[in-house]
Amino acid sequence: MNQSNPTIAVAAPLTPAGRSAVAVVGIRPVEIQTFEQRLDLLFSPMAAKPFSMIQRKLVYGRWNSSNEDLVVVRCDDGSIEVHCHGGNLAIESVLDSLRSQGVQVVTAEQFQHQALGRWPAETIDALSRTVTQKTARIIARLMNIQDNVIASLRESILNSDDAPEAKSVEALLAHIRSILSWSKFGRHLTQPRSIVLFGQPNVGKSSLVNQIVGFQRAIVNAKAGTTRDIVTQKTAIGGWPVEFKDTAGLRNSGDVIESIGIEKAKQEIDRADLRIAVLDASSPLDSTAKNSIAAAAPHLVVLNKIDLIEDPQSLAQTFSNAIPVSATTGENMEHYVDAMIKVMVPELPPADQWFPVTDWQTEELTALLHGIEQLGFAAGRTIINQWT
Repeated sequence: MNQSNPTIAVAAPLTPAGRSAVAVVGIRPVEIQTFEQRLDLLFSPMAAKPFSMIQRKLVYGRWNSSNEDLVVVRCDDGSIEVHCHGGNLAIESVLDSLRSQGVQVVTAEQFQHQALGRWPAETIDALSRTVTQKTARIIARLMNIQDNVIASLRESILNSDDAPEAKSVEALLAHIRSILSWSKFGRHLTQPRSIVLFGQPNVGKSSLVNQIVGFQRAIVNAKAGTTRDIVTQKTAIGGWPVEFKDTAGLRNSGDVIESIGIEKAKQEIDRADLRIAVLDASSPLDSTAKNSIAAAAPHLVVLNKIDLIEDPQSLAQTFSNAIPVSATTGENMEHYVDAMIKVMVPELPPADQWFPVTDWQTEELTALLHGIEQLGFAAGRTIINQWT
């Protein structure tokens, strides 16, 4: 950017990724009057006056470069928002016009970091990436208490004696550990838990996934070895985001491609947040298959196809955590879903508990914990002074 066209503001597309009817471009001017005069060249209000001469917060008009109707909003914090059509072309048209007037376009993350500081910006970014009302409400609650928690930590560390009592140090460490104990829960508010279904061919893994997501996401066929790759589907159960992974049937196969799929299945089983072994309730289970399933340490065992047998409840004794279901008829699927939720979310954090919701927040709190453990409050002061 040349000196004759200096940066007069910073802007960023603030709408989360995905489909949206309306998009928001945030703008933070360096000097509000100078920016509004430049905006007069880009935006024509329907009031037939320049934007800089209209004192209303919401101004309806037309963006000159695209001839699109949109709304420009003056926010209470001194920033400005452009609310335009949600399509990428409309957003880029607004951003390109702003660039032509000396506005620096940055990412949404950079925009929030500069405006708010990294801690609140990270939490706001996490809120924008939630996909259910339940997870959004939890992060919104955290936003209300986060500043007080961070301020309390800062005060405890910065105002401590050079040689604090061991009791006070341990109390602070215990507090940080309690925060970090919920970090996995916090991460999964935006990152879906991985649920892997595994078992022998034709036990109904694909049918179980299809039954839960409500449509035929995975191919179902009576021929063994139909599923050869990992078939994934993101959804939510009980308000918690999850990603189902339907794996290749576990068996000894001479087919090269199927063997690769089986190896991938084993890797996904090892990495899964929730491992579900699926059995065919209508077929006898040999000792080799039973031992193989036990070795994978499933969180749940599902006995599928109970619609094909007379006494499904008797089969539940095969495994202590077995759940008899029918993917064909939907019988007992609610019990199956409830069992998954109970394993994934055995308890909720207390209403006043704050915890990290991004990897960066977890890393910073972990560094603070280890620094104080190893080097005392002096290390803690260095780390927490970097939190801006």
